[in-house]
Amino acid sequence: MNFRQIFCNSICLSIFALGLSSCDAGNPPARLIIFGDSISQGTRSNLPYAHLLADLCGFEPHNFSVSATRLEMDEQIGQIRRAQLLPDDVIFFSPGINDAGDRQRDPKYLKKYRQLLAEALRKFESAGAKAYLGTPLLVLPNTGIRYPYTPAELAEINTNAGLYADILKALIVEGKYQNIHLVDAREQFRPGLALMHDPVHPNRWGELRLYEIFRSAMGDTCQPSFLSEWKMRIYLQYIRFRLFLKPWKAKFLGAG
Repeated sequence: MNFRQIFCNSICLSIFALGLSSCDAGNPPARLIIFGDSISQGTRSNLPYAHLLADLCGFEPHNFSVSATRLEMDEQIGQIRRAQLLPDDVIFFSPGINDAGDRQRDPKYLKKYRQLLAEALRKFESAGAKAYLGTPLLVLPNTGIRYPYTPAELAEINTNAGLYADILKALIVEGKYQNIHLVDAREQFRPGLALMHDPVHPNRWGELRLYEIFRSAMGDTCQPSFLSEWKMRIYLQYIRFRLFLKPWKAKFLGAG
């Protein structure tokens, strides 16, 4: 490790040593509960947007996301049923993308999906927790990156995922919930090579974009102190700076 790497890493560690969680005003929720799949887990980026928001808002993250190709709603509901939710919890849940890829447009499964998702929403609402439900992200069919799905299959997943997004939107409208909020990430997150590690999973740039989308949706649910807000801004700028330098470093220094 050279001097520049030591210096940059020291800056990063110093920022976190100061403590990012300072959100006493407004009695913020104690926990951020995350249900989901490999995208929610931050599998390819190692920088989950939900954890960035937990740091900013002073929440304690509990990430129950599982990285599994076939983790679908009929399996995720088991985690949700077992969860002991509290009124002060904040919940992130973005279902549907694995279902769109594996179950596709099977009418029987779509009906079952609707029933199970409605059950999850009722549980979130009855717990008194604030839940932010994200629509499944668009995938990127033509990246040139080798992936288990062909470009045609990925394009079909995008079409199928629209059906699952519509089910979520309809349930939220029909339920007239007080504490459940739609985050239409499908419309706000536009995948491109700059934001994606592979056709399905965001890279660190993508995670920063998801951070912005969910931060905007949360509104007053996240009330960081002035100091905490600025510490996070400095950290995110540091991340962006390193990401900006990475291709140039690889080109001129031959490093990854």
